[in-house]
Amino acid sequence: MLPETIADLEQRLKQAASDKKIVILASHHSPTDIDVKKGFDGAVIPAVCFTDPEIVTVGLSPEAARKAGHEVHTGTFPFQANGRALTLEAEDGFVRVTARADNHLMLGIAAVGAGVSELAGAFGLALEMG
Repeated sequence: MLPETIADLEQRLKQAASDKKIVILASHHSPTDIDVKKGFDGAVIPAVCFTDPEIVTVGLSPEAARKAGHEVHTGTFPFQANGRALTLEAEDGFVRVTARADNHLMLGIAAVGAGVSELAGAFGLALEMG
């Protein structure tokens, strides 16, 4: 997903640089605490649009995953079935998970709805952890 503005690009690059610095520092000071060979995966940095409704994407879309040669399954959870969304009267939206068909490894998450930016970090972590 391409950044919308130069400011978006700058923010994503700052976040990526910060994350790489953490990996480098951790590997230098305590090599047993981090898998340095794994390195840094920029695909787990969420892209967030602070619009109304908010939009969050992290990882691959179903189309990008197929183009990369993966057979995929997608699952969609509507906000109409989410208790918090119902109590906030913000039922418009969804969360879509894209996973490999063979082993169900998550490849991407996309969400649209009120307050989904609060979940961006959790989505990135979930994707990174598989």
